[in-house]
Amino acid sequence: MVVFLFNVLKVLQKEIFLLARGSAQPHVYPDDIKNIKIPLPPLKIQKEIIKRCELIDNEVIKANEEIEKSKKEIFLVISNNKNSTVKKLRDICDMKAGKFVKASQIEPDKKDGLYPCYGGNGLRGYVKTSTHNGVYSIIGRQGALCGNITFVKDRFHATEHAVVVTPTIELDTKWLYHKLVIMNLNQYATGVAQPGLSVKNLEPIDIEVPDLDTQKEIVQKIEKLESKITKAQSIIDRASERKEAILREYLEK
Repeated sequence: MVVFLFNVLKVLQKEIFLLARGSAQPHVYPDDIKNIKIPLPPLKIQKEIIKRCELIDNEVIKANEEIEKSKKEIFLVISNNKNSTVKKLRDICDMKAGKFVKASQIEPDKKDGLYPCYGGNGLRGYVKTSTHNGVYSIIGRQGALCGNITFVKDRFHATEHAVVVTPTIELDTKWLYHKLVIMNLNQYATGVAQPGLSVKNLEPIDIEVPDLDTQKEIVQKIEKLESKITKAQSIIDRASERKEAILREYLEK
C-alpha cells in the first residue's frame, strides 16, 4: 500500500539522506534508493501499522495547531497593553555589537571550556572566549535575517554581527525579548545585497513599555504558553521515533 510505503520511507529518512552524493549540490540517485530493503508484511499487518501511524500523524497535526495558536496568543499578550509609555529604544537600553572572532576558532559542537558564540543569525558554534555573562537579548545585525532576536543566558561570546541589548532602566529581560521579537526589526534594515542593521538605526525606534509589574504578569502568561509550545514540539520531534517503534514491533515478531 502507498501509505504504508510512505511511512516506511519516512522512518528511513536519515538513511536516505546519507546516500546523498556530490559537494556543490548533493543528490540522492534512483540507483542508490532502489537498493534499500523495504519490509513487506502481509496486507493485514500493513493496515494495522498504517492505522497506528495515522494516530501519530493526527497528534502531530494537533501539535502544530497548538504551536500556532500559542504563538498568536503570545503576540496578543505582549501587544495589548493600554497603559504603556512610548519610549525610544535608546531610552531604555544600551545596544553594542560584540567582538570579532575568527571562523577557524569556532567549534561546531559544545565541549567543556567552550562558550556559545552568537552572530548575525543566532548561534554560530562554540569558542574559548566570552564577551558577556548574564541574561540578554541579542539582535542579529547582518544578513538576510538581520533583526532576529535571540534570548541568551550565562556566559557567551557575541560577534561584531550581533548587537547585545543591555537594559538601562528596570525591565524584565524576558518581556524585553518578546517585545523585540514582535517589533519585526528586520523592517529597519538597510542595504540590498547585504542587508544590515546599525545601532544608529535601532536607537530611535519607538517601543511601548508597560510598568514593571505588568511586564512580569505578561511574562507569566507567556511562560505558560511557551510550556504548551514545548510540549507540542516534543510530540512533533518524537513522531518518527514512535513510528519506527511501531514498525519494529510488528516486523520483529
